[in-house]
Amino acid sequence: MEACSLPSCSAGVGTMDANRWIQLHKEFDAYYSEFERLLSECARPKNSADELVQLHAGFLIHDDIIDNSPTRRNRTSWFLMQKQAGRGLIAVNDGLHLILTTKFLLHRLFVRNGTTAVGYLKLLQLFDEVSYRTCWGESLDSHYSRTAPNDNTTELLPLDSFTRSNFNEICTWKTGFYTFYLPVACGMAIAGTTDEASYSAASHILLKLGRYFQAQDDYLDCFGDVAVTGKVGTDIADGKCSWPIVECLARASPEQIKVIQQNYGRRDPVAQSAVREVYEQLRLRQIFADYEAQMRTEIMGDITDWTLPDACVTRHAQHLFCDLVDLLFRRAK
Repeated sequence: MEACSLPSCSAGVGTMDANRWIQLHKEFDAYYSEFERLLSECARPKNSADELVQLHAGFLIHDDIIDNSPTRRNRTSWFLMQKQAGRGLIAVNDGLHLILTTKFLLHRLFVRNGTTAVGYLKLLQLFDEVSYRTCWGESLDSHYSRTAPNDNTTELLPLDSFTRSNFNEICTWKTGFYTFYLPVACGMAIAGTTDEASYSAASHILLKLGRYFQAQDDYLDCFGDVAVTGKVGTDIADGKCSWPIVECLARASPEQIKVIQQNYGRRDPVAQSAVREVYEQLRLRQIFADYEAQMRTEIMGDITDWTLPDACVTRHAQHLFCDLVDLLFRRAK
């Protein structure tokens, strides 16, 4: 990847340690595997796909820091690896490094190809806008979380923030824009699409895909096989406004709600098991299977109805969207 050959810093600042950057890049490879194949199809040229993967990795590092996640892709998460190596919270800087380097590389890419390259300004706008929105999404995710002050408290946890409206808001801002909308919108920009209505129509489908994807992530955090997902679930302990808790509260009896209030947002494994038991009582596994089937049908219908001025481009775009849905449907990790 081009990031491994960054030029020297400006005079007086010093030269970047290339070995350090190469080491970072190799470690970050653990974060890339799930999305690399999607991004390479959604954006051209390859350099642009590299920047997308790099941006994604930067946000994943920060997401793991915020959630205190111990694992990622069957490996120790980057921030915990750095912390265990005695480097404190340097992972904060590493995540920023990746995110900001994407823009640096975009500028360099277009300086080399000429600033008149198709989609130059639109690409820069997309990366800045989506990064901004994703930061807001992380803030919303934190704002709507609720945790007990300690595991021994007898206080009942307030559940007011665990609503479908709040969940959908998190999905859109934290996940939908940078995971699904950005790669496709970059491809549209490079292809020379200037009609904002086309971007808006695409975003309707892609943000819905983001909501579907986040619901899957939340489900797997609770019910997934750690050996397959490569990530230890933390949503119950972190008191997240996630799909399972939202759907649980929409169906729970007063007695079940009290169990949730007494146990959600706690680190105690016994408390977390009590929450999972309520989920099982409510048959959330089957409810999620029904939700997946419904979302697939809904999104496929939106794809069929979506059109661009060019019929040939429309067919290619619809094929891409259908491939994305097929890749996501019933995924196990």
